[in-house]
Amino acid sequence: MGGEGTRFREVYEGPKPLYKLYGKYPLLYLNQLPFFSLWNEEEIEEIIFTVAKWNVSKELIPLLPSFPAQLYDFFLFLHEKYDFIEKPIFDWDKVKVKLIVEDQRLGRGGSILKGLKERTIDKNQAYLVQQPDDLVSFDLKKFLKAKEEEFAALMFCSTYFQSPFGVGVVEGEKIVRFEEKPKTQLLGLNNERFVLFTGYSYYKPELFEELLNQSYPFPFNLENTLIPSLAEKGRIRAIYTKNWFSLNSRREVKIVESYPEKDLIKILYSSNI
Repeated sequence: MGGEGTRFREVYEGPKPLYKLYGKYPLLYLNQLPFFSLWNEEEIEEIIFTVAKWNVSKELIPLLPSFPAQLYDFFLFLHEKYDFIEKPIFDWDKVKVKLIVEDQRLGRGGSILKGLKERTIDKNQAYLVQQPDDLVSFDLKKFLKAKEEEFAALMFCSTYFQSPFGVGVVEGEKIVRFEEKPKTQLLGLNNERFVLFTGYSYYKPELFEELLNQSYPFPFNLENTLIPSLAEKGRIRAIYTKNWFSLNSRREVKIVESYPEKDLIKILYSSNI
């Protein structure tokens, strides 16, 4: 959550994670709905927020330490409203909450490198990395199976091209080439060999070890340094999303909110079924 959020200011002046779709559902909680089963089965042991010191909101920071409890209440609210959502049963008090504060602009993924060096991030653990800009649905069972395979990272990708911020070339389920914000128009964008990164990923200890053992220019950019290198080595697997909702502008918010709210909730929750 350390980004500037400049494109979203035409929609909402406050912290983007607190923007409420339909005037009801904060993105901060809504983007956890596809991972409801992981929460309920207590697979999530800790959650780490990254915040930018120059862009920190007094409204947001006090909410973060109690996030697991708030998320439980949010899931319970949805359970009582929609009969297709299970009742949350996880012990929110067991989930640790940590912060990584960027004192200066560290670049895309720079907070991960900072967290590793400060040991806020445990290099021997795997982490699911999310951004509040996007909402996705996918097959959670396939993700759980894939995360046990011998890859350094999993990247959640779409074959539907909305905007080419991060484009990958795939062979089977491997991403063999990755380019962030490609400067040249890639041919055949709708070809099944091309995928678009949705902002969700799963990083494993192998990736963290590579980060700590190499030197990179400052400000750091994970997506145009290590990720392309690992892709060329066949060390990244694609996880295909069923739905992807990008939220970067007023137009995109209107598209998402054109769905009946029950339908959107069902789409996101369907990842768990």
